Formats: sequence, structure tokens, C-alpha cells
Amino acid sequence: MIHKYAELMGVTPEQIIEKNKKPEIAEIRFVYYKLRYDKHVRNYSKIAREVNRTPSSIMHGVKRINELLSIGDKEAHRKWNKVKDLRDV
Repeated sequence: MIHKYAELMGVTPEQIIEKNKKPEIAEIRFVYYKLRYDKHVRNYSKIAREVNRTPSSIMHGVKRINELLSIGDKEAHRKWNKVKDLRDV
């Protein structure tokens, strides 16, 4: 799943997993968390294990991307719309 997602977003799976705090990579990571949580029915603990994070980090990322989407952030919407129909594999 992470490989297909990374390909669509123009990054590597390693960039999603590594501890990179660059805003553009962080937002891509947060969209991944939201995709796994909302669309693929994964809980925070399972997602955390996939990306070597804590469940609270996943919860923060999902909350942050949801905030950006709720205020109409165009870049967040563009990223979400690009992947929201990506199927779990």
C-alpha cells in the first residue's frame, strides 16, 4: 500500500517513514495516515506499526490534515483528492 501511495504522491516510501519534518513531506505523511484510518479501517496502533511511529503521532497527523481540509487548504485538498479512492492492497 505505501509503495503505491508514495508513487502517486511523487515521494519514496522511505520519505514517508523516515523522521523527516519538512512541511511538504509531513503533509504527505499525514494524508497517508488519514487514508489508512478513514478509508482502510486501520486503527492508530496498526498505522503506527506500519510507519514506525507512536499511535499519538498518527492521531496528531490525522487531526492536522483534517484541520487543513476543514479550512479549505487547497494543497491539502489536492493531495487528498489524488489518493482518497486508493484501494487497500
